[in-house]
Order: sequence, then structure tokens, then C-alpha cells
Amino acid sequence: LSSFLSLSPLHLSCFPLHYRSLLFLRNFSSPCMFASFYFACSFFLSFSFSLLLAAEYVQQCVTAMTMATVKFELLSSPANHTIKLSVTSSPGACGSDQGGVQDSRSGSFVLYNYARLSTLWQHFNKDVTNGVYPPLPSVDKIDFALLSDEAEWNLLFRYVMEFPCLTRESLRSDEEIESFKDGSRLNCSLNKVCLFLVNFSRDLSTYYSRVRVLEEPVAHRYAVVHARLYLLQAVKQVLHNGLSLLSIEPFDQV
Repeated sequence: LSSFLSLSPLHLSCFPLHYRSLLFLRNFSSPCMFASFYFACSFFLSFSFSLLLAAEYVQQCVTAMTMATVKFELLSSPANHTIKLSVTSSPGACGSDQGGVQDSRSGSFVLYNYARLSTLWQHFNKDVTNGVYPPLPSVDKIDFALLSDEAEWNLLFRYVMEFPCLTRESLRSDEEIESFKDGSRLNCSLNKVCLFLVNFSRDLSTYYSRVRVLEEPVAHRYAVVHARLYLLQAVKQVLHNGLSLLSIEPFDQV
């Protein structure tokens, strides 16, 4: 994998692109859409998430979300299928009948969930400094049997442990990577990475909204908090690795 990431890509080949009419330009009926206009529309729609961000991070994060939106839309369809662009703020606008993602805002959604985990760790480290929680012990002292919620094991087995298999399936074999260095064609199924990250983020969001990770700081619950933190540390790392495969830089502040 490291040898693949160190390569300088020459070009990306894909099938034709189709796009739907824009929600805020209902009379727009041009048969083509310029890349600059597409980026501008994506940037405009990314501001729908900006209310969730700290003011000093808005420009940086909206730009990052715009790039994530564009990359997810372009890469979420298999390379041998037509790419369906939908620059709209309505969920479900981008079809997934060919293995793509459901929403043109999926890239922003993945980034947002990564940022939520980063914020969680910032709060925990601050609480440790203030003496609210004890420091996180070493992993060999964690009792993971305390993870009693089915969703926690779903995150672990369905996503964290499956990610290495996903990368092998998406980036093909070492032999293909070696031949690519000689100038031949390399087939990458990055749509699988996009779909994985979106589904991962949906399940994570459901869990995170339902379960209070940092419980009341009482001694008999410290072990549960620590087990959950280690699980979410692994989840955060997998999200980061998946975004790195798409050359998307996550941000750490909500």
C-alpha cells in the first residue's frame, strides 16, 4: 500500500458524467457544466454544514468539505459506469444503483463524523488535565468485555477489522502495482472506499448520538469509558486512513 501511495498518478480515466438540474437554479438547462462552475456550486452547498463549525474554522473546513464532496461524487461510481453528478442540497439525489453513495453531501458527512471524534478526544484530554478522569491506561489493561452494546461490536468487526480487506480489494494486487510503475494501467475500485466510509460514518453517527461515551466521572464507570475510547480511537484511525486513500485531509474541530 505504501508503494502505491508514493506513486505520482498520471491521469484518471472515467466514463461520461451526467448531472441533474441545480436546486437553486431551476431554469438552468445548459447541456454542459464547466468544472469551475461545479466547484463553485459545491462550495456554496458546503456552507449548509458551516453552522456546525467553530467560526475560526469555517473557511478552512468549508474548503475541505468542498473538495471532499467533489472527490466523493467523482469516485463513488465504478470506473466503467457513467458518473451521475447532482449538485443539490437534497439527500438521496445521487443514485447508488451502481455501487455509488446516496448523497452528494456524503464527503462532508464523513469529515464531520471524523471531527466529532477528534473533538471527543480533545474534551477527554482536557478532563484528564483537570483531574476529572484518570489518564487512559495501556491497552493490555482494558477489559473490552465491558463493551456490551451491539453497535460497538458492529463498528469493530464490520468496519475496523474489515478495512485491510477493503484496501486489498480496492487497490488490487502487488503485481498490478508493480506493473503500473512501468506505465501500464492500474484499475482501482475507489468507489468501494467511498461506500465503506459513508456506511461506516452512518453507523458511527447513530451510535455516537445514542451512547454517551464520556459518562459521569465515577470510579466504577472508568473502565467502560476507557474501553469505549480505545474502540473509537481505532474507528478514528480507520476513517483517517480511508480518507487518506482519497487524498482528503480531515479537520479536527467541530
